[in-house]
Order: sequence, then C-alpha cells, then structure tokens
Amino acid sequence: MTDYSLKGGLIYSVEDGKYLRRDLYMSAGVFSPTPSKGALEIDIAGSFVYPGFVDSHAHLIGTGRKDLEVNLEDCNSIESLAERLEVDREIVRARGWDQEVLGFMPVRKILDSITSRPVILT
Repeated sequence: MTDYSLKGGLIYSVEDGKYLRRDLYMSAGVFSPTPSKGALEIDIAGSFVYPGFVDSHAHLIGTGRKDLEVNLEDCNSIESLAERLEVDREIVRARGWDQEVLGFMPVRKILDSITSRPVILT
C-alpha cells in the first residue's frame, strides 16, 4: 500500500470548526502525525479536505414495505420463484427480483403458469 504526503491543502479541523493550511500524512491507509519515508507527495494547494462523508440512506416507503412483501433476492429459477410466491395472501406483493439472476423476465404468462393469485412484482 502506498503512503502519501498531501501538501499545502486547507484541512477542515473538527475541533476548531475552521480550515487550516497544513499537510496530511497517510501511512498504510491510516492518517499519521508524521510523513513516512518514500511517501508519494501530492500538491493539494488550493484544495479543501473534508472529513469523510458516508451517504447512508433508505428509500422510506420501500424499506418499510420490505418486510411486508415476499423477498425475491437471490431467486434463481422458476421453481424457486413458484415456491416463494406460494403464500397465503389474497394479492401477492414481492420485490427484489433480478432477471439476470432469475434467468428470465417474470412476465404475466410465466406468473399465471405458477400461481392463480394476483401478483405484483417490484
């Protein structure tokens, strides 16, 4: 793993709530207080460095309905699909299918051949 010395950037300080011009050092993928010998130097003058952002989000309605619907993730055959759609519901709602994994597109003709119940796939 390459070590890095990021030189001259404006680094956001969480403690101060300000940008400070300074260098950042990384060794083995971890920030280090000192540069390592032979580190790759990168001039970041005029650039800003922010703390890492993680975009963790959920589609609220879909996430909420997920446990209420039949899970078709990893469904990989017509037999598997038929087995999963065999539930005691007036209308079967199912989600998570992938035609590449399934091996075919679950069109109405196929669904009608494996169940007599109305099926809604999302």
